[in-house]
Amino acid sequence: MLTFKMTKYSVAARSIRCVLAVLTGVCVSAGQLSEASAGALGNLETPIVSLGALTSLPENLQKGISSPIGTLIDENDCQRKIVMPEEQPPLVAGEMQVPKFTVEISGPGCPVTYMAELTGIQEPMGFTAQFKFKYAAQSAEAKALYDIDATEFVGELRAVGLQSPTGGGIEFSFKYDGKGNSQSMGPFSSLNQMNGKVAISMGGAMGPRSGSGMPFNLKIEGGFEDLLRFDFKNESAELKSSTVFSGFAPQAVYTVNGKNVPEAEYKTIRDLVKLPGVGDIGLGEEESTLECKAEVTRAGMSVPMASSRSCGGFKKEEMDVDGVKMIFDFNSDPNYTSIRVDVCPAGAACGMSERAFLPDETATYVDQLLGTYTVTTTCAVVPVCTP
Repeated sequence: MLTFKMTKYSVAARSIRCVLAVLTGVCVSAGQLSEASAGALGNLETPIVSLGALTSLPENLQKGISSPIGTLIDENDCQRKIVMPEEQPPLVAGEMQVPKFTVEISGPGCPVTYMAELTGIQEPMGFTAQFKFKYAAQSAEAKALYDIDATEFVGELRAVGLQSPTGGGIEFSFKYDGKGNSQSMGPFSSLNQMNGKVAISMGGAMGPRSGSGMPFNLKIEGGFEDLLRFDFKNESAELKSSTVFSGFAPQAVYTVNGKNVPEAEYKTIRDLVKLPGVGDIGLGEEESTLECKAEVTRAGMSVPMASSRSCGGFKKEEMDVDGVKMIFDFNSDPNYTSIRVDVCPAGAACGMSERAFLPDETATYVDQLLGTYTVTTTCAVVPVCTP
């Protein structure tokens, strides 16, 4: 798997991923689509076997995982040139990292020709990366492994990190296209393009929520456009989307073959029509969760008066300690997590602290309330969350 890591601005990462995570294999069935979708795509009722094992070969070689193509290569006379990501520095643009690697397998006695490579130029504020993938089955044994017996894709990603006193972001342009042949269904081709700019800024401690429920200290601006076009047998389709961020919530328009369609239908088509290529080209969707905790400590004390923990979703917990009422309010969705803590001493006005965290943000904030209490709010990305 080839992963472009964005460790901080994952709101943008999750949005961008929808188009970059393409070309992993074809699986199109009219029975899985609505009537409108099936009409747009035709009736491709015979799925092509996914090339997951084929396109993940570089990762398998790195981790020592066996696969059908890896075993075939091991058992035959194949010349190899392999340079793994840890042997060279990654390309960096702001919080985005792209690992470089080279895997070339060929030779007169080799049953396959295989090449997967990501190279690029590091620039002061970003990078230009080129990636290539080429596969051809040379023997009957190799052709029996996958329905796809030949495919070739090339692409380029340009990225520039954006910086500001209160945040940052990314500006990028992406293009990836290629062709191949299915032994059962014939030749295919596809084109994927994406351009955009997303900036995220965060302020200090928050007051109440806005009318939309969004925290005041998180702002997202910019947008992106993407295009996915494919031609397969007698079928073809062109999928476009345009997304604009204003404040926080994105506004998007989706079309298939020039006709506006609902988001769910667009994503159904996009997620099923995936021609083979280099595998999962994404922006850091690793398996993890955000574990969050809030504590209230009285001045002069080292042990918190009260604390509460959350592993996502919605949680509200009230406590009364020594006549002080405390309310812990966790509000989490796929885009951000907010934590609000109210501290209300008996007979006095309440103090309130509220902080927001992005989905993959590890951070700690400390707020002073009423001159007597300290609220410490922490979130961290963990493999498993313990409530």
